[in-house]
Amino acid sequence: MASATFEAPAAPPAGVFSERNMRWYLGGQLVSLTGSLLQSAVLSLLIIKIVGRDGAALWVGTVGALNLAPGAILGPFAGLLLDGYSKKGILIMTGILGAAQSATLALLVFENRITIGEIIALAALMGFVNAIDGPGRNAIVKDAVLDPRNVRAASKWFTSLYNIAMLAGPGCAGYLVLTVGYGGTFVLNCLSFVVLVVALLKMRMVACHGNGLAVARWVSTANRGMGYVLGNPGIRLCVLLSSVVTGCGFSYYALLAVIARDMFGGGPIVYSRLAASSGAGTLLGSFIVIVFDRHCSHRTFLAAGTGILGGSLLALSRTGSVPVALVLIFVIGASVMVSFSTLRSSITHLSDPKLMGIVMGVAFSFFYGSMTVGYFGGGYVANRWGCPFEIALCGTILIVTAAAIPFLPGVGALDAKH
Repeated sequence: MASATFEAPAAPPAGVFSERNMRWYLGGQLVSLTGSLLQSAVLSLLIIKIVGRDGAALWVGTVGALNLAPGAILGPFAGLLLDGYSKKGILIMTGILGAAQSATLALLVFENRITIGEIIALAALMGFVNAIDGPGRNAIVKDAVLDPRNVRAASKWFTSLYNIAMLAGPGCAGYLVLTVGYGGTFVLNCLSFVVLVVALLKMRMVACHGNGLAVARWVSTANRGMGYVLGNPGIRLCVLLSSVVTGCGFSYYALLAVIARDMFGGGPIVYSRLAASSGAGTLLGSFIVIVFDRHCSHRTFLAAGTGILGGSLLALSRTGSVPVALVLIFVIGASVMVSFSTLRSSITHLSDPKLMGIVMGVAFSFFYGSMTVGYFGGGYVANRWGCPFEIALCGTILIVTAAAIPFLPGVGALDAKH
């Protein structure tokens, strides 16, 4: 199926901030993502505190996987929901549910009756919310942007918010645990969802689909969306490569609290230093993509970013020095974001706006599936053979992938002008 093309020339990235909708959306998302990543980091530290040394890697990986697993199954259906109803309304609802989950965690901690079982249950429940919220946060960008020339830049800036949040959230996690406690950090995340809901209410949408979907049309719409993704060489390649990059490139990050303890003998503060280094690296990666997007081919970004990512992971697996690890994790953060941001913005740019929901649903299904395997598999491997072995395995897979990128079918579509 041929994809729709858009003839408008590329606009400078700064043009995004001239639009009221995007100022509200990007600001609200920055606060919300920071709170969500803060909570994820604090949950890892809390799990280690609850279960102790034995089995910590497996439990941390399992909780991370449960938070993502529903998205691997429900991604395409979430896309149908987003295409059939108001994306803004759906995101407001998921924001309210996210706030409720954080408030529940805070209450359990304040009452001193939090257990690993309750953490697992809440993570699984939040996974169903994330299955809709994740693709929704991306799919709404194309509706919220008024000038079509700003779509690609808006997608890149949205991805960049995640990097800022990685620096601000996990980078402060250890210090906040020592100052406001575990419960206090969950309260902060609850408030961050409130900020996002307010920002969404302030947005004035002009392209929301709100006609609903009759049950009889769900299957045909799903088939159409899947056929569109699989039939578009560029989108298909981006979805598959993003699965490899996220599954192998992010799995170490889910275990970073365990890595800080087992490889470097540190606690919450060492973890926060490592997480902050990763966040700073992702900021650099986003800056590189935004600034040099018009001067360097996307296949070059992908091959270089993925190759450097794999090599840095291999080097990290062989060091026991915190200063060296900080440098390597900074490079890992930059390289993974060069690859991931390029893939995500390419999917947005190549997609028909009428099918953005289902495209993002399918993309996130693969994304969540690879992350689920990466988190659970990484936790299992690290628990059995150690963190260095798990990191080295992921690095090797990424190096092989980087070498193959220039020869993969559909790679030329990434640099096509639309």
